[in-house]
Amino acid sequence: HIRDAHGMLQPAEFVKLSAMLRYTTTGQNGPLSLHFVTITTIAVLTIAVGCPLLLLGRDLLSLALYGSVLGAGMGLFLTANWAQANRLAPAAEAGKYLGFTNLATAGAGALARLEGPFIDALNNAQPGAWLGYTALFLFGALCALASLPLLRKIDG
Repeated sequence: HIRDAHGMLQPAEFVKLSAMLRYTTTGQNGPLSLHFVTITTIAVLTIAVGCPLLLLGRDLLSLALYGSVLGAGMGLFLTANWAQANRLAPAAEAGKYLGFTNLATAGAGALARLEGPFIDALNNAQPGAWLGYTALFLFGALCALASLPLLRKIDG
């Protein structure tokens, strides 16, 4: 948990900052559909930098700043993903294809919740070392980087 100088938890401020940054990066979806691969590449690289940066955070300000880097990358990625889905969906079946995109996005979030017990087990294996969170953020960066070669196969 994040605590301020008085020992009070401050997750609400972090969530507000993250939400504002995601809103500002996802609110620009019109022009992004023109350069899907470029925007997605920038997003993936930003995510790959933002994940390990969170491991360096030791106070509320640094976590908010590093989390903002990750949030910006995620916002750009989601925006470009939905813009591309809208561009590729056949007009006669747009609802079906956008529904599949929505299921994939929601399914990834639901699947991510299953990681909790593994993160807890790693954190409890060596209390205070936070091995679970370290593994989570490094795995996130690795997955982001692993997606780069796949982007080359997309005609954007």
